[in-house]
Amino acid sequence: MTDLSVACSASHCLMSTRIAKEASLEETHHASEIERIKKVFQRFDDEGLWKTVCQAIVSRYRNALRISIIRRAFPMLSLRSFWDQKAEYLHKQWGGLTHDFEVIADCVRTINAHSVLDVGCGDGRLFPLYYQSDLRFCGCDLSRAALRLARSRYPAADLRRMAAEDISFSSLGQAFDLAVSTRVLQHVRPAAIDRAVRGICGVASSVYINEIAIEDVPDGIDYLFGHAYKALFENAGFKLVSSGWIQPGELSPQQWFLFNKGTEKAA
Repeated sequence: MTDLSVACSASHCLMSTRIAKEASLEETHHASEIERIKKVFQRFDDEGLWKTVCQAIVSRYRNALRISIIRRAFPMLSLRSFWDQKAEYLHKQWGGLTHDFEVIADCVRTINAHSVLDVGCGDGRLFPLYYQSDLRFCGCDLSRAALRLARSRYPAADLRRMAAEDISFSSLGQAFDLAVSTRVLQHVRPAAIDRAVRGICGVASSVYINEIAIEDVPDGIDYLFGHAYKALFENAGFKLVSSGWIQPGELSPQQWFLFNKGTEKAA
């Protein structure tokens, strides 16, 4: 075996070890790329191909490391890119759903709300409900693509590009009777969920949420989290007013909660 082959073999071992460590942090397709490179090693032992494959490993490793560094250093940038890519699909898949309109309208009447903050408004799915109820509303979302869809459907809507954890009175400049979060807080990472809840509670007198339960979070998904919402809102000075279940067509039942500042829990 030539010196080049020995060097390449050593590089292969070193890079394979490093790639294995990084792979757990990356998307599934990165792991499949690593497996593809391994198969190349198994099939060819020609000196020229060894050199080419070693270069490919270095390239793949650097790319994976670059993505990992970006995600760690700029988590919000990574999240925005993720939801920008999902915006059109979510619009086509869920944009026309109205299964929760009646429940949210009942919550609006229960607290006599005249204004609503839509946390993670997406393409504006809930906006028709607000217009029908003659509510002043503001929609917030971290995805520029989702907000473009909302703007195209409702040109006059008050829209803000803002993540749930960045909501505060200073960032919005106004307060609301009700904040609505439907399948949004479940995407806020555990390290930021307390800040998100406290920020929302700082601008709204009541909060309606419909989020995935802790026990229903599937394994192996890095953008879906279960949170102890009752405890989070209690810590922010809010009490549970009412709760119930929604059956969204053929999907699994969804539980909703209505919290209010300083109100005793309903019987």
